[in-house]
Amino acid sequence: MFVFDADAFFQPYRTYYQPDIAPHFWKNLKTLILTGQVKLIDSVYEEIVSKAKTEDWLVKWMKSLKNSVVKASQDYKVINTFEKIAQFVNKTYTSPHKNIFLNGADPWLI
Repeated sequence: MFVFDADAFFQPYRTYYQPDIAPHFWKNLKTLILTGQVKLIDSVYEEIVSKAKTEDWLVKWMKSLKNSVVKASQDYKVINTFEKIAQFVNKTYTSPHKNIFLNGADPWLI
């Protein structure tokens, strides 16, 4: 099982694997998500869908996977781990870096 960060979707979409150039990449990635081999967690989904300025192809593609989103932010074990990560980050790093990190999907992936 793999859990991808938003950049694992943004980078291929913006560079060499654009949907019109590599449609099979996106078809296969969707299959991996639908079969659970790649997990799409809620914070990554929200980072892509909610923060988008326009509803481009990637946003529409993500929305087609909404029923496959894993609600990590509602999982007790994940929340406990997130709290430990947040405590460490708050003790170790300074603003604005810690705020940027904690407000994104990254701490939910760890």
